Amino acid sequence: MGRIIKLTFRDYSNILEKLSKTLQKSKYSPDVIIGVFRGGLPTALYFSHYFNAPLGILKVIAHKSNVPFSERKLEKPKVLYLPRINGKRVLIVEDTVGTGKTMSSVLRIIKPKKPKTIKTLALFTEINKNTPDFYHKIIKSDEWVVFPWEKKK
Repeated sequence: MGRIIKLTFRDYSNILEKLSKTLQKSKYSPDVIIGVFRGGLPTALYFSHYFNAPLGILKVIAHKSNVPFSERKLEKPKVLYLPRINGKRVLIVEDTVGTGKTMSSVLRIIKPKKPKTIKTLALFTEINKNTPDFYHKIIKSDEWVVFPWEKKK
């Protein structure tokens, strides 16, 4: 692991404000927010309130093993709660998009439900085929973000 990026609650709040302004400028106003459990939930909840939109939750689990996270197999996403999205503008929210495998698996669940539009948002991302539509910062594959609510090791 390379550089660790430790965020404070103030950093996190500033990032949310910047992303809110970015969404406003884009004129994209989602009808439904979908958070990817666990990391995407705090940000998804924020945008659910910001847009006064219902919140859906999908859980994606990587099999635990001794191989690097990028090489782990993902289980099929589990829908914990999903409001009606047919014909709706959907915003899928994740904390960090690395390889893009989690986002791909979420999109495979959401697209068949025929939303009007799907946009994606992450606070941090690596550049890949699933780079989010909205993000705060591009990171390198050897960088690791620690959010203020995460256990300190």
